[in-house]
Amino acid sequence: MRAFAYLMVAAQLFVAATPGLTQDGAPERAPKLELVSARVRPAAPVFLNAMITNPATAPIYVVRQSVEFPRSSLTFVLARLGIAANTSFAEIAVEMKDASGNKVKEKAAAQKLEITITAKEPIRDGPLVELEFRLAADTKEQTLIVKQSAEALDDKGKKVASLIVTPTAEVVVSESIGSEPRPAIGCFFFTH
Repeated sequence: MRAFAYLMVAAQLFVAATPGLTQDGAPERAPKLELVSARVRPAAPVFLNAMITNPATAPIYVVRQSVEFPRSSLTFVLARLGIAANTSFAEIAVEMKDASGNKVKEKAAAQKLEITITAKEPIRDGPLVELEFRLAADTKEQTLIVKQSAEALDDKGKKVASLIVTPTAEVVVSESIGSEPRPAIGCFFFTH
């Protein structure tokens, strides 16, 4: 029995001293920020969601995200906090810029967004921010590329070096996309 106890302590010390493993010996998840691609019909609004995975081993309190989009096809409408940011008591600041990096006030002139999300608690996993765009009236069937870069900071303002960022998302504009999906949840009284 005593040998088993020594073996367990040695295994825990090995795991604790091994980078990339959690206390239970499972691989450690790196924080990740992904801009999720969208499929839309021409003239429909475009919604792009930034999803965050934020493991407890690298708590993130601030996300600075840069999103660049083709101004000839997409016009920025709005940025809203997602549930992961809301439940972390976060605030959002959005700065619009043109192609050369100068600040602009008109949404139609914006080609780049500098988004800063600052939370009072570690940001939880889930939707971080939702970006809404309007397609240009003459946008035909095509695939538009939206680029992103980002950095994350901990509660002391130190950069979280392990953040994985997906560099692009696609907006697929196609007539062959079906009608809007029905709600997955409905009122109990109307579903029986």
